[in-house]
Amino acid sequence: MAANPKLRLTPKLIVINRAKFELVLHRLKMPGYVVEMRRQISVGAIGYDTPTGLYFIDAKNKRPDWKAPDSDWVPKIKRGKIIPYDDPDNPFMGGFISFAASDGVGIHGTKFDPALGTRASHGCIRVSVETVEKLITKVALGTPVFIY
Repeated sequence: MAANPKLRLTPKLIVINRAKFELVLHRLKMPGYVVEMRRQISVGAIGYDTPTGLYFIDAKNKRPDWKAPDSDWVPKIKRGKIIPYDDPDNPFMGGFISFAASDGVGIHGTKFDPALGTRASHGCIRVSVETVEKLITKVALGTPVFIY
């Protein structure tokens, strides 16, 4: 059986601590892990909680389009539509890192006030534009993401 290249094991691990509003990128350095990056984040607002669990990076995009969800916080005219990366209504900036089995949740920069260190998103993990740009280059597809 051939290995799935999108879900290969990597020597890195992202840990998201929702209570501390913190993302930590760990890198394997025998005999354990060392911290490669530690950044402040925002997580889901009340009613839009960021899910907990173990996920794996399944896609990275430096110029992501945004599919507006069918949710009451999105204007009716935009629900379900694809908003191109260059459209001023697209909230993503700097990139998007998605997780397999997370129902659309991922890590992204935002062109709007990121409100880092707060419960401000609709479930995603918001980071600074600089952070998402660095993460995209530092992590591989298949990298585990543990959210608690």
